[in-house]
Amino acid sequence: MCGRYYIDLGAFRLLGQRYDQEETLKAVNAGDVHPGDDALIIMQGIQGPQLTLMNWGLPLGKRLLINVRSESVLEKDFFHQMIHHQRCVIPARKFYEWTADKQKVTFSLPRQKMMYMAGVYDDHDGQPRYMIMTTAANDSVKNVHHRMPVLIDGSDVGRYLEDGDGFIDVMHKSMPSLKSTEYSVQMRLPL
Repeated sequence: MCGRYYIDLGAFRLLGQRYDQEETLKAVNAGDVHPGDDALIIMQGIQGPQLTLMNWGLPLGKRLLINVRSESVLEKDFFHQMIHHQRCVIPARKFYEWTADKQKVTFSLPRQKMMYMAGVYDDHDGQPRYMIMTTAANDSVKNVHHRMPVLIDGSDVGRYLEDGDGFIDVMHKSMPSLKSTEYSVQMRLPL
């Protein structure tokens, strides 16, 4: 599962240079991204991949669907249109998971400034909303959580977004080993 992630100003600069869209970045705040937040995503535009703002999570009744399983996204009718025609990529510096005893652990790609998470999107009341695709956790994540985002190599972003079936191979590649950092939460009691 992925319930929170982080993107910083350095990542914004890299994205602005890569996609030549510095103006789009002016409307975005750096920092932690939570479900329900507007965030920067990459989607297929008329002239190729482009940056845009989109809200994280698709409302379904009283709950917010923030993740979709890569193992079932191709099989379920609910996701058919999304996975075949409404794919997106979510740029991040790192994502978070929590241990059983509520310790925050960050996961990032070693020696890389950016990670790209696979996603899909749909409209809700005329507003596009994205979800992050997850897969079974690899060895670097499974001791903390049994799921992790589907990570895409930067060189495969265009292939994942393009029309056709190339996205299937991209989303089923083995997940890279991640660097993890655990943060201890210290509570202070008033004197």
